[in-house]
Amino acid sequence: MAHINKIRDRHLNNILVALRALCHRDIHQTTLPPTEQWPKTRDVAEHCEITIYIARYYLMQLVESNKVHVAPKSVDNSLRWYIAEPILFSTSSIHERKATHLHLENKSMS
Repeated sequence: MAHINKIRDRHLNNILVALRALCHRDIHQTTLPPTEQWPKTRDVAEHCEITIYIARYYLMQLVESNKVHVAPKSVDNSLRWYIAEPILFSTSSIHERKATHLHLENKSMS
């Protein structure tokens, strides 16, 4: 049973990672883009190298846990998905914060 849970958790994590990459969410973004721009089930499946059926199964589980949004209706005959978690910092701002922290640390040691 523990092995099955590990596989499930790995799939759920891989799906979240794929959505983070496919959604291109910006820190300044305050609203969700139009559902036509959301990734399709097939996009997520291809990114994770799994079937669309497995991708949809895990995506629906993520919707139930409020980690993913699903479009209220299909677009061009496919379901669309969007990550629900906010992104607090862009990658560049994280690097800037680390550099500032290191600079302050070095200053205090002098």
